[in-house]
Amino acid sequence: MAKRKQAREIVLKYEGRLTRTRGYQTAGADLLKKLSRVLYNIVVLFIPWEVRIKKIESHFGSGVASYFIFLRWLFGINIVLTIMTGAFIVLPEAVIPPGTFNAILIRDRCWSPYSESSVKSLSNI
Repeated sequence: MAKRKQAREIVLKYEGRLTRTRGYQTAGADLLKKLSRVLYNIVVLFIPWEVRIKKIESHFGSGVASYFIFLRWLFGINIVLTIMTGAFIVLPEAVIPPGTFNAILIRDRCWSPYSESSVKSLSNI
């Protein structure tokens, strides 16, 4: 009789954890945690020099690792600026034929002290 009472107390104590739905929820949560960890490990593989920096950090400490992380950040900024320069300066210069805009700019906006408009503006003085 005492064992039966003890078993009933255990069942009542852990009843919420012993249901089939709760078991599925727990298994699903565990699977989600494992999956997110695997995906995080895959993402870490694509970060440049992450594994090597971690190895350096394990040998020499976080101060040295932060220096290399800063260098990696500078390298990334340099890559972004190179792409922007190529996209907005080099590529248009390569695609547009030479002399297309230069003739328009020289004819319309070039100012010369000997131009007709500047001589007329000074003649009123």
